[in-house]
Amino acid sequence: MEAVEQRRRRTARRVVRRVGSIAIGTALLMALFGAYKVGSEVSTKVFYVYWTIFFVFLMSAIALAMFDALLTMVKFRKERGKLQKTTIQELAGKKDGPRQG
Repeated sequence: MEAVEQRRRRTARRVVRRVGSIAIGTALLMALFGAYKVGSEVSTKVFYVYWTIFFVFLMSAIALAMFDALLTMVKFRKERGKLQKTTIQELAGKKDGPRQG
């Protein structure tokens, strides 16, 4: 059951990272295209709509990156706790044996 849960979490993180990559890639392409093509050639309304869409993609990429960092920190804390627990259990089991200095 634990393996299924880990697989589900790994897949969810993969989806978050892919969507974030697509968002940052789209924002990058829009920034490059907008810097060279969108300017005085288009109407004011089109200009504002274009850059608003750009900032939506940019902010979503930033939000997804922060969410992924949060997931990474949570995973790290869980793994550290497991490692500490197993280490303490191993050390408690070795108390009866000879001491190494």
